[in-house]
Amino acid sequence: MDPNGIKQEQEEATKALATLVEPFISACNSTGVEHEVILVRGDPREALLEACLHHNVNLLVVGSRGLGTVRRALLGSVSTHMVHHAHCPVLVVPTAPR
Repeated sequence: MDPNGIKQEQEEATKALATLVEPFISACNSTGVEHEVILVRGDPREALLEACLHHNVNLLVVGSRGLGTVRRALLGSVSTHMVHHAHCPVLVVPTAPR
């Protein structure tokens, strides 16, 4: 893929992320919750740990997809990794019941 194509894909991914997090940003703003949204790239476990240290995070909020024991063992769980390795408190938010 040419460099322009990669740059365009990165810009589209950033726009999609902005759309995804907008409801959470609005909820934080309307309730007075101090927050910062940080975009990280790479292995989510390592990128999040590094971002938490670099930005002196007070609380890390991560989602849980509820994959189950077998899938979590095979794929690894970002939320579980964060709970065990982050230097700050971690709030794991489960997915809504289906």
